[in-house]
Amino acid sequence: MSKPQPPSGDIAATTPPPTDEPKRYFEPTTDGPANEFTREAVPTLQDAVATIKLEDFRKVHLTPCFREANLNGFYAAFVVAGLRFFTKGSIPQICNWAVGGFITSSVVSYEYCMYRRRLEKDGMMKAAMIIEAKKAERERIAAERKAAKEAAAAAAKEAEAAKGSFWKPW
Repeated sequence: MSKPQPPSGDIAATTPPPTDEPKRYFEPTTDGPANEFTREAVPTLQDAVATIKLEDFRKVHLTPCFREANLNGFYAAFVVAGLRFFTKGSIPQICNWAVGGFITSSVVSYEYCMYRRRLEKDGMMKAAMIIEAKKAERERIAAERKAAKEAAAAAAKEAEAAKGSFWKPW
């Protein structure tokens, strides 16, 4: 069987006319349901701000690595501001450099702390796996010893029963 041919051989009549607009891949299609490759709505800045709650700021000290990152940021801000002060910088320049030093040092310190936490967590998971493997090995060895003892006891009992009593003839 062959493929069906266009009715009049006029292919130009069956193809849609070209458009000047580029194809937008991330906009939802209007002719079908949205899937995992299309978005139904683009998040806005208002949506992002609406997700921030006052409770988030009340619990910021509970965030891992927050304290260490901020302390390192403060140290860096004072050092950078002091260096700019001694190099005869103006007050606005000193403040800008201090803020830049604080932000940079805080971000770097936070990321390094999180990296160390990931390494520590991976190490703890490996240690737990090793402990479980050793425990399973000990249990296996104990089960083998118990089975060997039971087999030896059964063999000894069987040998004693087969030997019989030497002083009782009946």
